[in-house]
Amino acid sequence: MDNNLILENIGLLLFFGAIGGLTRSILSSLDMKSYELKYPFTEKKISLGFLGDIFLGAVASVAAYTSIAVLAGHEIEASPDYYRLIGIGIIAGYAGRPVLDSLKDQFVKKIGDQVNEVNAKTEVVKLLNIAIEDEKRNLFSNALESIEKALRWLPHDEDVLLQKARIYKKLEDLGTAIRICNEVLEINRDSARAHFNLACYLYLTDPVTNLPDVLDHLKTAIRIDPLFKNNAKNDPDLNNLQENEEFKKIMG
Repeated sequence: MDNNLILENIGLLLFFGAIGGLTRSILSSLDMKSYELKYPFTEKKISLGFLGDIFLGAVASVAAYTSIAVLAGHEIEASPDYYRLIGIGIIAGYAGRPVLDSLKDQFVKKIGDQVNEVNAKTEVVKLLNIAIEDEKRNLFSNALESIEKALRWLPHDEDVLLQKARIYKKLEDLGTAIRICNEVLEINRDSARAHFNLACYLYLTDPVTNLPDVLDHLKTAIRIDPLFKNNAKNDPDLNNLQENEEFKKIMG
């Protein structure tokens, strides 16, 4: 976000926010309750009055304008729609403190969600590493237990699901491994590793009947990520496929 662009618009925002705040103050003097602030650690309250309404309106208009961009992931515009700018200023200025309270709640929620996401990813990485180590030691039950814990954090994590499929492949349950790879592809059709692993598992299940699907998934994996061409040449699961003419064409 370009702070210079905010500064260029801030005068208009403050002006129209103040107008909105003043409008609110005039109406509150007729039949609406004025905003009140509570002194810390006491029950005493003070009415803000029209100057307080104007000040809160001006602040709320700037906060609303910048927050709309931040929360929505947009950039502040170099040539903004001035009708929208004026509208935001007046409406936010009129609402005043409720706007500030709402924006505060949204920012707190967004930060909380980001913290929770980081915590989840950290926990998943830790559990995934444990599962990989247990798999290497043929402790498949322990590995699957860690995988299930990880999936409770992030049910659609691609790395965790593909590791789960790999474990079932080692347990010679290729049907489950294939099903999991298909689940990953439902989430992300462009997962090169899911296409490649699925090709391997299909070939191990039935190298004759599944050959067209095997070749198709290999071509897709290599198209998405050319590094999988080298994997296909060296993966022991595909050793018996190396002399296939269609496979050679895919390999170039």
